[in-house]
Amino acid sequence: MLSNTRAVGAKTDGMPGPQNDYVQTAKNNSLTIDALLLMTMDMGGTDNIKDSQTAIAGGISQLSSIYGITTEEAKKKIGMLPAIGVDDHLIIVSISGITTRTSSQFWNTQRKC
Repeated sequence: MLSNTRAVGAKTDGMPGPQNDYVQTAKNNSLTIDALLLMTMDMGGTDNIKDSQTAIAGGISQLSSIYGITTEEAKKKIGMLPAIGVDDHLIIVSISGITTRTSSQFWNTQRKC
């Protein structure tokens, strides 16, 4: 079985308009997105961990609305794509270490790229 996974940009409240429209257009054309990854990095806030959490919550709500599924079903289809690797402070960020880091340790809120 072929699986359809997409990665899209995120704002602190979920998918921005163009990404939301992209998912809506996919649904309107009978394309089911099996997994949607929100790119939750450098969103410009002061607490990127909290921003990522609210982005995921917003994305769940958006996906639920677009596909007409429950939030529990949407939770099974959504994930996040954080910045993994060497961060702006030359600290290695790994999946296992993400839950123990503070936002100031692996996010540089002054970054402009």
